[in-house]
Amino acid sequence: MHDIPLFLFFFTTSTRITHIARSTSTLRLFTLTLTTPHFTFKPGQWLDVHVPTPAAPSPGGFTIISPPSLLPRLQLAIQAAPHNPPAAWLWQHEPLIEGKEVKVRAGGNFTFPPPEESGVAGGIGHVVFVAAGVGVNPLLSMLRYIQESEKDLEVSFLWSTKTPVPEAYMSVLSALDEPSFKLFITGAKDEAATVTDEAVPAAAEEEEAVKWPHETRRMTVEDVKAVVELGPAEETVVYVCGPPPFTETFVEGVVARTGLGRERVFMERWW
Repeated sequence: MHDIPLFLFFFTTSTRITHIARSTSTLRLFTLTLTTPHFTFKPGQWLDVHVPTPAAPSPGGFTIISPPSLLPRLQLAIQAAPHNPPAAWLWQHEPLIEGKEVKVRAGGNFTFPPPEESGVAGGIGHVVFVAAGVGVNPLLSMLRYIQESEKDLEVSFLWSTKTPVPEAYMSVLSALDEPSFKLFITGAKDEAATVTDEAVPAAAEEEEAVKWPHETRRMTVEDVKAVVELGPAEETVVYVCGPPPFTETFVEGVVARTGLGRERVFMERWW
């Protein structure tokens, strides 16, 4: 194991890679198991992951998709990224890394329930999740937490993505029925291209590859407005996560068109 700066050991937790599953050709699901106690995180947070190789002197940031109730296990969804040294190490042949120890640290303020300083942590009756591409990952952790702990909450979930849709994701989202869950297949080469107010058909061959009910167009701000209005504004919060152009366009659009205060719309840029 390569040397990690000494000061980081005071803030990191030891884990071991105990399971790796390939969900798609570009997505792996990892299970990390804590080897030291006293670790906590909030739904929506990411992990700084320090992998044991000199080729990755800095940690990689990866989103937790599991709820806190799953501790001492943590689940991560990690995209193939050959030019990202931590991700490249984690995408080695599975037997080479399974059982290896990695150091982790949780971080981020994009969480559910909202941070107390937001002023809207109480009185929430309706949660709207809006995701583009891999921006769905932190929202999955929040959704799983709500399904376990906040079952009285109304949840709406809109996701714009390219194919294929990982089965592991759909097993979580399948608990939501329309109009609570809407899937948009864009057929776009770039996830940032999902920002639009126009309905654009997806490629026919990609549409055929999707086995889940969906709309073959890009998500619009009007789609989000329609589900936001399913609940009282004073009880609704919106979480938006995706590439920067997507998050900025949808946050501005939701605030402008729904009457929600900006303090009730949370966002995280993720790509």
